[in-house]
Amino acid sequence: MKQKSIATLSEMERFAYALERSIRQRSLARNQFLTAKEESDILFLMRNSVLAGETNEALWRCFLAAHWGRTSARNEMQISSPARLLCAFQRSPVWTWERVSKSPMAFRDWLQSCSSELARLAFGNHRKYESRKPEKIWQVVESFVLLATAHGGPANLVECRDGEFDDPFDEVYRRLRPVWRFGRTGRFDFLVLLMDAGLISYQPTSSYLKGATGPLKGARLLWGNGLPTKQDARAAELAQQLSVSSIVVEDALCNWQK
Repeated sequence: MKQKSIATLSEMERFAYALERSIRQRSLARNQFLTAKEESDILFLMRNSVLAGETNEALWRCFLAAHWGRTSARNEMQISSPARLLCAFQRSPVWTWERVSKSPMAFRDWLQSCSSELARLAFGNHRKYESRKPEKIWQVVESFVLLATAHGGPANLVECRDGEFDDPFDEVYRRLRPVWRFGRTGRFDFLVLLMDAGLISYQPTSSYLKGATGPLKGARLLWGNGLPTKQDARAAELAQQLSVSSIVVEDALCNWQK
């Protein structure tokens, strides 16, 4: 299938620049995980768990990072908020996977007792419409705990054995549907973060444009109107032609139309 564009030459040049920028950003995102140095940054705390071989804990911390939009954080409070929650506003992790999974009601009660502190936290751009109310945070966390526990723990939730599924990324993406408030962007960002942390190795074969806003708008500006499935096929073909990840194409489609 030959790619056809309705974009003008100047728009195509802008999209090419967006692609170059997205390629650089992917490299920076991976390096950000490797170089995070502040204990107030959950990326640093995630890396500690990964290096210690504590896979369930590392996945739990990735989940908190994804819920608070750490990868789209732009200021100090957005960067530090998921770690503040994990550490119960102290200096080291308190609400670990082991503790929350064994005593979820204790975590819920703690949330209720800290409503004023929670109100001062901040979400990254991709999660800017999420609530800081204790009961809403609890709904999200509870849904993840129940889902992960049903699979035997977070590590089992995201595990796909070699050859078991044609598209393991998509398999895990679908498994995460029951997580409250984790729609298309939340699940996609969570899995990309797991990739950056080295906790999963499977790559997306799709940009997941169904349910997207910015990326789908960008695709339609580039290729014209069409169903999300058709746009997804075009995006996947472009990624293959350029030998880049679908993550790069998704990011570029989102950014160039702004």
